[in-house]
Amino acid sequence: TRPSRSLFVFMLSCLSRTLAVGGGARVGAYVLPGRLLARSTQTNIADESPQEFATTVRAMVSSRLYPSMSIQPVKVTSLSEAYKYQSGIVACATRRSREGGRIRGWKVGASNQAAIEKLGLKEAFRGPLFAPTLRRSPSTVAWGELGVALFAVEAEFAFTMSKTIEPRSEPYTEAEVWQAVSTVHPAIEIAASRSPSALPLSSATVHSLVADYALHGVLVVGEAIPAAQVNPASLSEIAVTLSRQTSSDAEPVVAEGKGANVLGSPLTSLSWLVNALSKDGITLEEGTIVTTGAAALLTSAQGPWGGE
Repeated sequence: TRPSRSLFVFMLSCLSRTLAVGGGARVGAYVLPGRLLARSTQTNIADESPQEFATTVRAMVSSRLYPSMSIQPVKVTSLSEAYKYQSGIVACATRRSREGGRIRGWKVGASNQAAIEKLGLKEAFRGPLFAPTLRRSPSTVAWGELGVALFAVEAEFAFTMSKTIEPRSEPYTEAEVWQAVSTVHPAIEIAASRSPSALPLSSATVHSLVADYALHGVLVVGEAIPAAQVNPASLSEIAVTLSRQTSSDAEPVVAEGKGANVLGSPLTSLSWLVNALSKDGITLEEGTIVTTGAAALLTSAQGPWGGE
């Protein structure tokens, strides 16, 4: 059955410890019901001409700017191929910046060793975030804005960068990365795909889903805590609770976790992203928001949309 029309509230809070001295932080997001995209035939990057590749990329960008549009899921077999599509998306979306396609941040996915191994990967994966999908809490997100199949709702640690980090041959240390952090935020990511037929996420579908914005739907960013007020060594021990409750629930559905679930620490995840971008010659700009992966999550089956 379709969920009720009421707004579903997701609350993220720091429990056993807090980011700011003497205060907690929380963020709320709201989701409305809607429909899934229709399935379509896959294409293979190896079979595409440059013109066909450009057409595919434009369709992927349009599907983000105009979520009601459906796209053909791409078939790729490696992260390097998936990142080729991401690079094309960034270039195309930047040219269409008047429509809101300016890159504003990055996300880290598969940010724990169990997920990496389950998906047959050697490391986590990344994806670009654009202005239309970044929100400040509290935020209302209509299903129609997503136009996608939902994967999960995730409680995450996000960082805003205070300075630009340029590519270099030597890896950046966590201490260097922390010096480039302006603020820390609790955040909620609605993880989703424009290619429903590529779900569920598995070793067979992960590369296609990474090409499709790395399973990003919307990121709602909470209160900014100045980095100067945060002990980076404590990030791994900060506990989080993600809960949702609708009018039909007797009790809330709750997921719990902590910072250590994210590659051992959210700072480790952020540093991985910095060095992964640097290795590929990509600059991390001042003011960029980086969200570092799920510290706790509700799967699509646990969300208010039920099995849909």
